[in-house]
Amino acid sequence: MRKNEIYFLILICIFSCNNNQRNNNKVYLKEKPESDIAIPHLETRESKVPENTMNCDGVLWIKTDVLEKERDTVYIYDKNNNIANYIFPSETDNPHFYNEDIHIRSYYPDYYIIIMDSYNRENNKYKVLYNNEYYFIPHKNGITKYEPWESHILNCWITTDQDNPIREDSMLNSKIISRDYTNYSFKGLEVKGDWIFVKCDLECEGCPNNEVIKGWLKWKEEDSLLVNLYYNC
Repeated sequence: MRKNEIYFLILICIFSCNNNQRNNNKVYLKEKPESDIAIPHLETRESKVPENTMNCDGVLWIKTDVLEKERDTVYIYDKNNNIANYIFPSETDNPHFYNEDIHIRSYYPDYYIIIMDSYNRENNKYKVLYNNEYYFIPHKNGITKYEPWESHILNCWITTDQDNPIREDSMLNSKIISRDYTNYSFKGLEVKGDWIFVKCDLECEGCPNNEVIKGWLKWKEEDSLLVNLYYNC
């Protein structure tokens, strides 16, 4: 009988230890996380917010190439100043989120791309859209870079379709230059209100019939994007 009691107590201890280990793996951490915390594996790392909505005044780039070089960490805090997640470089991978089950503007850590909709810096921190709620990221020189939409779109590759053609001038009644936009991207050269002057990128997908197309494209309507943005050719 005594042996049975001892065996039962051992089972309780093992169960309790396993439970404690699970509870210690929560995403919302009350204390600064250690750099050797295991990273959960997901099938895909692509994560985006709705592409056609400009949720904030601009976007926040996390310059993960600099983050990697400096072996630094970017923390994301909730409104109660608790750590919700963080971005860090590991020994075997490019800088990425500790928990990768996220929804942000663009997340391709293999290409050093982590971008979130954001408001400009206030009190040395940025208000960002993360998992459809607002969180805060402290400013780090050389690592966090805010861009208003008018500047940000000039750093992207742009695609459009026949419903939103390129025109000779920045007016909807202006002559359409071309409608063959399949498999081609464009780079912005100048922004004028809701319009952007673009040209096809010969060094990326090329241009239709190898002819460089230039013209004006309507890129937004109030807080909605009318074009698709890409961050890697």
